[in-house]
This record gives sequence, C-alpha cells and structure tokens, in this order.
Amino acid sequence: YIYNLKTRGLVYSFPPHADYITTIEINSIWAVAASYDKTISVLNLSTMQTPKRLSGHSSAVIQMRLLSNMRLLSADKEGNILLWNLKTSKLLQRFKKLHDDVTCLSVSKDERFLFVGTKLGYVSLYDIENTVLLKQSYIKEETKVCSLCVLDTSNQIAVGTKSGKLNFYSLLPDQSLMLEQLKNKEYLSLYRAAEENPLLTYSPIYIKLETLW
Repeated sequence: YIYNLKTRGLVYSFPPHADYITTIEINSIWAVAASYDKTISVLNLSTMQTPKRLSGHSSAVIQMRLLSNMRLLSADKEGNILLWNLKTSKLLQRFKKLHDDVTCLSVSKDERFLFVGTKLGYVSLYDIENTVLLKQSYIKEETKVCSLCVLDTSNQIAVGTKSGKLNFYSLLPDQSLMLEQLKNKEYLSLYRAAEENPLLTYSPIYIKLETLW
C-alpha cells in the first residue's frame, strides 16, 4: 500500500502477490515490491497505472536496489542476481550465480560495484557495468552476513553478521604505500595485491602500473 503522509490517506494499493512481500524499493519515479512468489511488481509513480510484473527468478526474491537509468538489481534466495530495465520491463543481464543463499546486498555510490552477502558468511564482489563476478570470497565472516552498507566517503564497507558483530573493512589499501611500491618498482607485489583485491585493478595506481609494465 502507498499512503499520503500528510493526510494518512491511501493513495494506491498494489494488486496482491501470491505470497508474502519480502522487500520493497522506492525512489522519485518507481515503487517496486518483490515477493516470495518469485515475482516483482513495478509501479510508475508518475502514471500510477497497473503495475507491471517481472518474472525471471527461480526462487524467492530477497533483495533489490534501484539504480540510475531506470534499472533494477534483484537477487533471489538461490543466488541468482538479475539486472532489469524498468522502462521496458525487460531483463538486461543475468550475473554469474552464487552457489549460496543471498541474504543482502549493497551498491557503491557510482553504481559500478555490487557487494552481495550470503548465508555462509561470504561477501561477493561484482562489476555491475560488465556484469562480471570479480571475487566470490571478497570478505569471509564466521557467520551469516545479515546486512551490508558501502561507506563511500570513507572508502569502507560495513558488514553486519548473525553473531551480532559489525565489522568495517577498507575497500582499498593505503594509497601512499602503493605509490611507494610503484616508485620502487615492486610490480610483483602490486599485482599480487590486485589478485587479492580486484578493486585495485580499477584504481589510478593500477593504470600507472599497467602502463609501466
């Protein structure tokens, strides 16, 4: 249901799903609701016409994120991650499947990277632009990952777990140290660091490294 906060009046009621609602996402254009029935309802708030129903998941849709350019990311319980065009209601891409239950996700501010938390305690890293799984075990926790939040201003990601822990991880290592390694021609160390953390391959320092190499 969509309500007017000033009047507390009902503005719109979605046609019901066949099972309970798992997650909703709203911005200035779209209101999107996903369900355990494996489908997603998409309402254009400017037209308020009958919502379109997206079908493509093989299990309950657990998490979604609205992106720019009228796109939607959705992830289901069985590890399937899909990218949709909301204007056309068409499926754009299927990401490489995770063989684990998806529990949560977060997107970087520039919408370039997707972080996906799982039941077995992993945080996987995707390149959204190229729909590539960069690293399945980017971060490993001892228990289920329950919540993720990318902190772009501090270049960190916060990870909440089932055991009650909230851990903060740096997305990139100390840049001054990397510059020093580059100056000292410690190229092998930098390449090994990039293998451990694929985000380094998108940094200006790595571009300089490739040029020098």
